[in-house]
Amino acid sequence: MTSFIETDARLHRLLIDNSSNEYLRKMIDKYNGKFVFFKVVDLSRIERAKEAYFVHYEIFKAVKEKKEALAAKLMAEHIENAKNIILNNFHNYTFGKK
Repeated sequence: MTSFIETDARLHRLLIDNSSNEYLRKMIDKYNGKFVFFKVVDLSRIERAKEAYFVHYEIFKAVKEKKEALAAKLMAEHIENAKNIILNNFHNYTFGKK
């Protein structure tokens, strides 16, 4: 699982560095250390890691094919899904099982 999280971080870095959005890059750099815990929570199950892999692949294809609207839609859905998983599992990862 560690190698997937490292690969996930490299993919995000690649997208951010090539976004030409200096504000986004600075914001991500400022808070990146705080995101590590949430990535572990989000990608804690192998099924979720596989799902994220395939979503990342679809995002990558959309970016490569310059389908900006599709890439943005897929990224927004991916972020919302990750947020919901983190919120639904936060208690388990901070205080143990309910």
